[in-house]
Amino acid sequence: MHSYPAKWLIGFGIALIVLSIALLMYNPHTGAIGFYAKAKTGGFIGAGFGVAALACGMIARTGKRAALWVGLVVCLLALAGFFTTAKKFVKRAGGAEPELAYSATVISLMCAASFLSLVNVGLGVRRLPPPSGSH
Repeated sequence: MHSYPAKWLIGFGIALIVLSIALLMYNPHTGAIGFYAKAKTGGFIGAGFGVAALACGMIARTGKRAALWVGLVVCLLALAGFFTTAKKFVKRAGGAEPELAYSATVISLMCAASFLSLVNVGLGVRRLPPPSGSH
């Protein structure tokens, strides 16, 4: 059982799902709560990474080491995607499209969560004892 990195993956997955729901359910133009169609790409991608991380964490809790490595790759891919998107959104939010500030903030939080999870899961995987069948 690999509880430390698995718990990080589960927490990361839940955080991404919650942030994705927050991105999808708030309209920064009107301030109303409800489905915001312009944020569906970022929201669904964030939720997809969240579900993948959550699944890897749940599988890793059963003792499958490979799930931790897959979870590490999920964290790395999420970090790369969210960093690129956050960089573009932050640049655009300060200029002609200030309504993007909300999306830029939420995606930047996803990026920060991805970085923290990558570091913590990576350290947790590094500290695991070798498999019992290895020589």
